[in-house]
Amino acid sequence: MSPVPSQPSVDLPDRGAVRASWQRSAEHYRVAQDSRQAPWILTAQELSASRAPVDELIGIAAHENDRLFAAVGNVGYALLFTAADGVVVDVRGDPARIQQFKHWGIWQGGIWAESVEGTNGIGTCIAERRPSPFIAATTSARGTRRSAAAAHRCSTQTRSWSQLSTSAPTNR
Repeated sequence: MSPVPSQPSVDLPDRGAVRASWQRSAEHYRVAQDSRQAPWILTAQELSASRAPVDELIGIAAHENDRLFAAVGNVGYALLFTAADGVVVDVRGDPARIQQFKHWGIWQGGIWAESVEGTNGIGTCIAERRPSPFIAATTSARGTRRSAAAAHRCSTQTRSWSQLSTSAPTNR
């Protein structure tokens, strides 16, 4: 197993949220940022339990998520809606690429918490409880090879913390 780096590589932009995420991932969660481990995907039963507390919110957000996906879907992105624990509970993506999205954990049941994936836009947005625009160069190897995150929006408007992200598989 690779050693767990406590700092991001020196070529990363000096972004406070990114640096803090790398430190949390390494020191608190002990996630090997360069791991090649397969994504952690919940079973259907686990996903149902994770989704239940935010089902109403998913319904409320459906129209807006459809509208946003219409804007980003034609360039290869999937739209992910996560619960407070980083579990993808709702998703929109190109039907022709569903198997590819599932392979990379960019689908329902994928877990994007920092404690599981290390530094990534979704996990950091949830941990910091604020928007965190990430690009692939600032995520851990685990997160980078699975997605090139384009935009992350967090909502503090509800008791259940949910996050919206657009992601596309990468070749890494």
